[in-house]
Amino acid sequence: ACGSDISGQCEVDGITGVTDIAACDRTLILLMDDGTVRLVGDISMGLKRAENFADVRRIRAGGCCIVAETHDGTYMLAQGVYNANCGSVITWKNLREFAAGSLCIGKIEQNGSMKLEGDGVPITHPGYEPNGH
Repeated sequence: ACGSDISGQCEVDGITGVTDIAACDRTLILLMDDGTVRLVGDISMGLKRAENFADVRRIRAGGCCIVAETHDGTYMLAQGVYNANCGSVITWKNLREFAAGSLCIGKIEQNGSMKLEGDGVPITHPGYEPNGH
């Protein structure tokens, strides 16, 4: 890891068993081979909750949130405190793809429909196709 390391987020020497990686502003999020999540750097702002996630398959992160997909196809959210609402993953299940941004989260359903949630983004795009059509 490289960068400013202002919060120690680049201190990864000696860490092994990582299967996926994501980054927030001052936090590196590591998915470990046992399905747990490990945070390196600033673990305040509500993100520490992600260290309680288990059986995780994929992770995504944005400026102030972490979204994790479990092996059973459900999703979990750890959200920071930038006075923003990134949205909710309560109804999410078995998605094609998902993403986290600074103030929003998004998903692409198996049928190709896309939905964004969060501050100022109450938009649904039925029939979204990954190639832009």
